[in-house]
Amino acid sequence: MSLSNLKNLRCLLLTYCEGLVDIPPLGQLRQLQVLKLSDTAIKRLPQRLEELENLKHLDLSGTRYLQIVEGGVISRLTCLEEIDLYKSGYWYWKVEGEEGSENASWEELERSRNLNTLGVSINNSRILDKPNALKIFRSSRKLVLIHCNGLTNLEYHLSYMTNLNSLTLMSCRELESLSVNVVPSLEVLGLMSLPRLSSIWTRDYVPQHDRDLYLSLRQIKMFNCSGLKSVISSVLLPCLQNLEFIGIGNAQVWKRLSAKSTGLALIGFITLDNCLNLKKLPRGLADAKNLSIIQGELELEWEDNDQDFIAKYILQSLFEPW
Repeated sequence: MSLSNLKNLRCLLLTYCEGLVDIPPLGQLRQLQVLKLSDTAIKRLPQRLEELENLKHLDLSGTRYLQIVEGGVISRLTCLEEIDLYKSGYWYWKVEGEEGSENASWEELERSRNLNTLGVSINNSRILDKPNALKIFRSSRKLVLIHCNGLTNLEYHLSYMTNLNSLTLMSCRELESLSVNVVPSLEVLGLMSLPRLSSIWTRDYVPQHDRDLYLSLRQIKMFNCSGLKSVISSVLLPCLQNLEFIGIGNAQVWKRLSAKSTGLALIGFITLDNCLNLKKLPRGLADAKNLSIIQGELELEWEDNDQDFIAKYILQSLFEPW
């Protein structure tokens, strides 16, 4: 039976079909409300997608080969409530008036009246300066910023992203500071190749009434962020009660991580990359009851007092090579 004959189909899930490159035209599936193509190998949207007048949820996350999103398709999906392009290959959203391809513009998202949930990757810093972009950012659940030249601070933009769950910043080489504590919903933070980034928190002092702002954060990944002056201060650590994973790819950054044990108790997995000069880890990690794996190659060299010897023994036994 041809897919086009399933005219009453409401939901089509093709997630994780990694060999799926081409999808037949979907214009006959007028009742379709949910279409999930995440982690497939498609390079362009299915033909006649714009005819799906009842489509509400479109999941294209992880479609790393996706390059073509034809202009006019998104704006014609008038019932669309959720679109997820997080970590897809389509991340250069042009702004109307820019010369370039016939791909979709950022304004198509802005004009989607029913859109309330968004996952998106962005490579154009001009979008961040658009007044109407802040309205879209309120709907953002997952955001990737790549090569956004000229971007130095994100506090103002983040303050509008009240529903953001995951934030990844890559190769924004002029970025100097973040204020992730203004996003209490944030669960996953990824920072890669940000050489000028010096701080990720607005402040180290945390008033008692603000401590809940940090409870959602579960994962932190930092690679090639050598300019960071402070990763997690001893004041902030007690607020990160749900932190489960830390991955840091720089020895100097690890050395700046506080040795306080409180706040590290839930961590279950750690990765160490490009940390050949690192000889110590926070002693408090030895008390992290959920810690099961430290991925990397490292020979710990601590003083031979009793306290250090026990911590070294516990942590060294958890190492697994890459």
